[in-house]
Amino acid sequence: MQETIALDSQRELVFIDHHLFTEFLQLQGEEKADYRHFLKNTLPQFLKDKKKERPSFFLYLPDFSAKHLIGMSKQDEELERIVSLYVSHQFIKQFGTEDFFPDGKSPSEALTLKEEQVFYKTLLDDVRSQDMTKDILLITGPAHARLNADGMVDAGIARIGCHVSEDGYIEYKIVEPVQGDEVVIQGKTFKLGKKMTAGGEAAIFELGDANSDFIAKIYCTSLDEQSLKPNCVKFRDLMKKRSEKLEDFFANPNYQIKDPQLIFPLLPIYDKQGVMIGVIMKKVKDGHQPAKQLHDIIMNDSWPFEGFQRLDLLNIAHQIVKKVKKVHDHGIIIGDINLRNFLVTGNSSETLKVYLIDLDGCQIEGHPSYYETPNYRDPLWDFASNKPRTAENEVFTLLVLLFEIIHLGVHPYSYTGGSGRNIINDCQENMQRRDFPYVKGKPMKSAQGMFAPPEARFIFSHMPKPMCNLFRAAFGQDENGASDYRPSIDEVIEKVEGYVNYVKKFSDNNELRFTNFGIPKKHRVEFECSHQDCKGKTHYRHIKDIISRLEDGKVEKYLFCGKHLQNYHNIKKMEKKASSEEERNEFRKLWQSQHEERDIVSTVDRFFAENADHDLKAGWETTKAGLSYRGDGFSFGSANRNGASAVRPSGYSQNVSSASAARSSGYSQNVPPSSATRSSSRSQAAASSEDKEKSSILNFLNSLFK
Repeated sequence: MQETIALDSQRELVFIDHHLFTEFLQLQGEEKADYRHFLKNTLPQFLKDKKKERPSFFLYLPDFSAKHLIGMSKQDEELERIVSLYVSHQFIKQFGTEDFFPDGKSPSEALTLKEEQVFYKTLLDDVRSQDMTKDILLITGPAHARLNADGMVDAGIARIGCHVSEDGYIEYKIVEPVQGDEVVIQGKTFKLGKKMTAGGEAAIFELGDANSDFIAKIYCTSLDEQSLKPNCVKFRDLMKKRSEKLEDFFANPNYQIKDPQLIFPLLPIYDKQGVMIGVIMKKVKDGHQPAKQLHDIIMNDSWPFEGFQRLDLLNIAHQIVKKVKKVHDHGIIIGDINLRNFLVTGNSSETLKVYLIDLDGCQIEGHPSYYETPNYRDPLWDFASNKPRTAENEVFTLLVLLFEIIHLGVHPYSYTGGSGRNIINDCQENMQRRDFPYVKGKPMKSAQGMFAPPEARFIFSHMPKPMCNLFRAAFGQDENGASDYRPSIDEVIEKVEGYVNYVKKFSDNNELRFTNFGIPKKHRVEFECSHQDCKGKTHYRHIKDIISRLEDGKVEKYLFCGKHLQNYHNIKKMEKKASSEEERNEFRKLWQSQHEERDIVSTVDRFFAENADHDLKAGWETTKAGLSYRGDGFSFGSANRNGASAVRPSGYSQNVSSASAARSSGYSQNVPPSSATRSSSRSQAAASSEDKEKSSILNFLNSLFK
């Protein structure tokens, strides 16, 4: 039990109030006896020692508290004797308070928290006008402290002290650690080194110099969500729970996992009052090089080394799943799994290592973990009921993390059209509806009219089917609604290992990013993208897709990779708004300045020459025979309108688009016959409107093709 009252008498003014004494009357039995001992022995002895050091030392009692204390003392003889003890030894000095209230009068009734805040704020301003280093320590009753400590600390009081039967003397204060602060570890005093990083929950400091193998994780006082009040009371409660959990953690040999890549707490760290404020943990480093946070690797393309590929990414995913299984096998639930809680070291595929950090917040028997990142939370976990999460809940969270790793930062429930890749609120809402946009066949459109991001769809299509089906079963819906399938951790490991072997077998799936959907080699038509940015790079489309798009006789001159497909959608929108042939020509010139035509028919012919037994070859010959031509080449975007057979000029480059490109990459050069007529008959006002629209369209295109 803590009985020491720490005080810097040169810097701190110590105030007391009537609650310190009068709460004695509210206690019974052992609690009352314990509090009596504090008031009659512990606190007076502390004051006697301070008087010896500094005779002018006093406890300041504000006038408004003195009035209440005198009135209450007259009603209880024992309380009167206790108060007389402090008066006779000159421990107390009454402090005038009239000047510190707006109306110049001390309140006659008991103060509200707001009135108390006004008093201490005004008092502190006055004191610091003479000495900026001064602070105030208020010693009060435990009930008053627990109820109002946050508000009084918010008013500027440095510390609120009180005596609690089960813990002795305790304090509520803001914990904002800085370099050089003194902490206590196993009874010895140490100074915090350089701050390495900080988050909402804690700050990380060097423990010793930069070459040390250990760090200090110091928890910080949070702010109340409804106000600016520091949550000092909540902080103490959390620290007490953490301290009790650590004791149970160290006492159970089953929790002592010997794995250097699992960063569990090693020792508790205390402040000078004996309150646990942090833990010692092993520092993660690669020689003298700091580790990379997985969040930076995935979200910022900060790859651990040059030549980093998908197999390396899957190596990270595989190590993570194996570590989670090891922790689960020892009866521990990790709790807050997210990209920021993993560190990566290594400068090659062979030396790549993944570390699981922040395991001080894990869940063990008797100590549930409620720390979590909302858009990783299993919708089946009843978070609001304060029930412990299960291993099945955590596997869902793990699958969200794996999806983000594999898809380079895209959340499984995120959609295009938002302002970012992972909008937390949107992801949570979609998660509750099981609105998973990677259903079989084609991407599912969300209720908001948005689709899964193209880059993620391309990656998803390159995964082996067992991995795709695992994500669909856990995240999506069946015909009866949510399937809510939760695989075992062993099944997840099996699927990840299958993915690794798949990429090793089919090395063209080893890219980090893909510019189109995954297609088996036997169906791939390879080509060079028409966009100048892709010059020299080879892309591919599905042969069936190409032929099906050419069966109506439409012919186009361009082929595009997945990256540039969106350009076509925008062009088609602009083309529909074109009001004249002149405007169409401007579109065409701008388009042609950024793109090169392709000999598409020859490209497809070459495919069938290399795949003579392909079952679509006969269909292609029929389709090709029906393509229409003009005297200057293929008709661009339409068949011969008069139905007459066109003559193919000798040596002409036969331009046919791939199916996906035809769907997504070309636009019609034919102007509808009625366009000029409509244009010439419009009024001058309408023409002016068209000029503005034309300018807007061209500005858009210029920005598109920068």
